[in-house]
Parts: sequence; structure tokens; C-alpha cells
Amino acid sequence: MRYYLCDDVTFTDYSRGDVIIKDRREIPVEEVRFEIDKKSSELLDEIACRPEVFGDNGEIQTYRIFDLNIAAIVQNNFDLTKIKKVKIPK
Repeated sequence: MRYYLCDDVTFTDYSRGDVIIKDRREIPVEEVRFEIDKKSSELLDEIACRPEVFGDNGEIQTYRIFDLNIAAIVQNNFDLTKIKKVKIPK
């Protein structure tokens, strides 16, 4: 779903030849429903499955949590153990 509407892009990797990847996509703007505390070892898909977040099968919407928290994720060099609070989208 996340990349469903993105075009494929081909580029040449000199060690592997032609590689097909998905083109960039804009990160959608979502409203924050609430913030939730995150334990250092907790994964975002575990948070997504919580009943108060997305509930059963919530892991398929984990990308929405990543998108909404991308600034904090990048600021922490993609080390999710450093993130203490996570914004949850509506």
C-alpha cells in the first residue's frame, strides 16, 4: 500500500547492473491523534498492534507511524531505541 502508486525507477549499480526500485514519494501529512511512551526495546509494529493504536493486524499500518515520526527517526540516526515518545496518527 505504501508504495503502490509509486513508479518504478531503474538505475545502474556498477557492482550489480541494472536495479529497479520505487521512485520517491511525498510523506503524507497526518494529524496527531495522541502521543504514546515507547520503551527503548519496543518496535513500532508492536506499538501499532496495541488496542488503543490500530489493534489487531495493526502492523500493516506501521508505516503511518514511521511517516509521522520521520523527523525524530532521522534526528536519531534511525536508532529507534533513542526515541521515547511516538506520535500516533488519526
